[in-house]
Amino acid sequence: HIIQTSSILEKRDSKLRFFTCQTGKAEIDDQYNVVRYKKRNNLIDIPSLTRAFFNFVSDCDIVHVHSVSGQLSTLTEIIATAFGTPVVLTAHGTGIVDHPEYGVTGRVSHKTTRWVTLNSADRFISTCSHFTDIALRYIDRDVIREIPEGVDSQFFTPGKANKEIFHDYNNIEPNSNIILSVNMIKPVKGMQYTIQALPHILQSH
Repeated sequence: HIIQTSSILEKRDSKLRFFTCQTGKAEIDDQYNVVRYKKRNNLIDIPSLTRAFFNFVSDCDIVHVHSVSGQLSTLTEIIATAFGTPVVLTAHGTGIVDHPEYGVTGRVSHKTTRWVTLNSADRFISTCSHFTDIALRYIDRDVIREIPEGVDSQFFTPGKANKEIFHDYNNIEPNSNIILSVNMIKPVKGMQYTIQALPHILQSH
């Protein structure tokens, strides 16, 4: 998502750079200026992380944040606001949804940083109606722009299935029908509907 968005912004003569706490080189490192900050400890590290990002954002015209909760997103928006730099916040998934499975400390931290990031953003880009409903608990609708993430249908094009890759599974025959689902196993992803449909699929196929 970030690489595709960046390529469009580059065509509009935007100069891009990136700041992340994720370690390890990725495809984006070969194309852009990427600062990879190595975190040490969530609390002790805050002053050092703040200084690093303070220097990074000091001459930015706009800041685009891609996580609705967490330490880095919260510090990013606080520092950008201090500079008077507009902030765009995009929700992609785990950061905005509720997490009842977290412990008490985790839930408090998640809800607090989610409140801060949503209320500090000048514009919030929601990628689905579910995220919009969550955001409306915290911010006004006029701040929200709902833009579903699309699919590059030229790249993600179904080809002829090669079922030989399943040869290690003895109970799967070459003529078997295979359903593959790759996602988080959470209600918002709708896996329960697939499971409920399986008996009917078995009857007809």
